[in-house]
Amino acid sequence: MSICYAVMKKVSVVIPVYYNEASLPELYKELREIEDELLKCLRQKKGEYDPETLNQIKSMGGSEIYMKLTTTKIRGAVAWFKEILLPAGDKAWGIEPTPMPELPGWAYQEIAKRLMETGGGDDPEEVTMMRAAEMRDSAVRALNEIARDAAERMEIKIEDQLAEGNWENSMEEFIDDFCTFPCSFLKGPYLVKEHTMKWGDITVATGKVKPIVKEEIKHRYKRVSPFDMYPSADATTIHDGNIIERERYTRKEVFALKGRKGYNDKEIDAVLEEYGRSGLKDWLWRDYERAQLEGKRNWYLRSDGNSIDGLHYYGSAQGLALLEWGLDPKKIDDPLADYEIDAILIGTHVIRAVINKDPMRRRPYKKASYDNVPGSFWGMSIPFLMRDIQRMCNAVARSLSNNLGISSGPQVQINVDRLPVGEPVSQMYPWKIWQTTSDKTGSSSPAINFFQPQSNADELMRVFDFFEKKADDATGIPRYTYGSEKVGGAGRTASGLSMLLNNSAKGIRSAISNIDKGVTKPAIDFKVVLLPAPLGPTRQTYSPSSMDRHTPLKICKNPYPESRFLTSNSIKASV
Repeated sequence: MSICYAVMKKVSVVIPVYYNEASLPELYKELREIEDELLKCLRQKKGEYDPETLNQIKSMGGSEIYMKLTTTKIRGAVAWFKEILLPAGDKAWGIEPTPMPELPGWAYQEIAKRLMETGGGDDPEEVTMMRAAEMRDSAVRALNEIARDAAERMEIKIEDQLAEGNWENSMEEFIDDFCTFPCSFLKGPYLVKEHTMKWGDITVATGKVKPIVKEEIKHRYKRVSPFDMYPSADATTIHDGNIIERERYTRKEVFALKGRKGYNDKEIDAVLEEYGRSGLKDWLWRDYERAQLEGKRNWYLRSDGNSIDGLHYYGSAQGLALLEWGLDPKKIDDPLADYEIDAILIGTHVIRAVINKDPMRRRPYKKASYDNVPGSFWGMSIPFLMRDIQRMCNAVARSLSNNLGISSGPQVQINVDRLPVGEPVSQMYPWKIWQTTSDKTGSSSPAINFFQPQSNADELMRVFDFFEKKADDATGIPRYTYGSEKVGGAGRTASGLSMLLNNSAKGIRSAISNIDKGVTKPAIDFKVVLLPAPLGPTRQTYSPSSMDRHTPLKICKNPYPESRFLTSNSIKASV
């Protein structure tokens, strides 16, 4: 049984929304295909055959070599993306005001009031319209100035929060997933309670500073493995359909949830009583294979009971179910209506069930794919795009290895009837003397014949090279981007290589655009909504104190980090 089936089985019992017993087989089949694809991608990156293919190769005998072309492509793509999205000493995003800000309603009321105070009612209509236009332009200029100031301060504040929220490390892990799997996920900002230490005032008596430890709520980001994400069949984005994240808690983490808003202390106690000693894990064969591929060799030996699996659910739930879980009836306007909820299930205990507090009902997940598939939740990864090529290169490499072994020396044909008793036939070395007897049939043919098998190395190498070049076209990541010396034609000169790099960057820009739209922009947008207003002292010369809260802003890509690595001038300089 697959872990995805176990997940759906539990959810269908406790959160009967779109996962129900009747539809489980079809949904299981679809998610099983995704699980298989994730494992294929991970094996391809690690350079390992799947068990069925490996058994077939062993049954035929010969070489089991695996050419790690996919590993090289992924490594080159990861380095390229990190260089663009995580530039040293800079950032790949920015905040700037919209070019044409929209004046709030109070501004138009203020303009009309001033027109009346200055005798605008007695002036001709054309004069009044002209003065109104001048006042509007003046208001727009003032609003632009305030917006620029607010954008600058907001950008600094968000940058500081991202730095404290583990954004860079999470993005590094996300980029690795982005180049490996059909879909990669980033979670955040989500709230965590952490102990922080600050220094108090100097004590007069001792002259020393006493450290003060406090608990603070902070925003955090983390990469979520695609193996732990389970979207519903009707989902095409993070924010439609339903989605489940498989989480792992320790006893200490579960206990720390007691008393927090939105959590059910009674259910948490039941979880600790039921699973506190033995833990709760789904030790299924899929998890075992995943752990082996991720390098967790002794994962199956961990039986300390400290790990508790939980399911974090974001999706719809009927008001009646929420009332049964103990939600405040004041928050349920209609018990028959569906509500976007945030719920956590451990075993059969719902320890959290609250209505999603985001104003836009967004989930705290971002996703992106290397190559999007319209209308599909999952996209196409680098391993998927070059899988056929990888298989052909492996087949050619195995044939080449076998052929080189066979043709590395002569083959020997021996008439064993003409050898003396006890003469070894399995050993051959220089200057060996072969003892033979005469042919009893009177034949003049030699007792020992040597012949040299044909070497097909040149032809096989040409085939291998052909498919290796096809991998460049399939993935959009040419070999010369990660330092391969096999560059001919225009790539032999600095200007020619610069031109080739610019052309190859077109495919990479498309992939980076997927990250911008799916991860970077939503993450910064999320922070803009969460930040309080105002952010500090402002030059509010025209508008009320609430101007910062309504300042029209837009998230933009910082043009400098990307252009630094993708323009021809910088490439010439690096060459």
